[in-house]
Amino acid sequence: YYSQKNLELARKYFEASLRLKPAYSLGYVFNCLECLVLILLATEQVSAAQRWLATYLEYEHDGDYIYLQALSFFAGKNYDFAKKYFNLALKQPIVKVAGRNDFLAHYYLGLVYKEEGALGLAKQHLSLAADKFSPAKEELLQLLQ
Repeated sequence: YYSQKNLELARKYFEASLRLKPAYSLGYVFNCLECLVLILLATEQVSAAQRWLATYLEYEHDGDYIYLQALSFFAGKNYDFAKKYFNLALKQPIVKVAGRNDFLAHYYLGLVYKEEGALGLAKQHLSLAADKFSPAKEELLQLLQ
């Protein structure tokens, strides 16, 4: 259902799977959590996404988990925590999804600083992402105008 973009049914089954409390060490568990969190954030259910993330604190040192935490704080407009976690994501040596410890984190840091009115920092982070991520390039061009 997730790959077919049927987010409501995908959410239903990811939640049902995770409610069974499978061991976090099983390979598919993080994938279920990740997809569920992304669905919840895409449908503006930030609190639910954060509750599910808090259910699996065993992943707290995982680079992808840290990025998802940061994304949830960004979506919830908790910019102090978003900055903290995106900066932490930048320090992670390993992530499964390319860019989460590089250009994606810089992109979102740029957006946070833009929201806060710190345009110099916004430009700095967006420029670090612009070569690898076209939305960052577009945001940077808008700020430079």
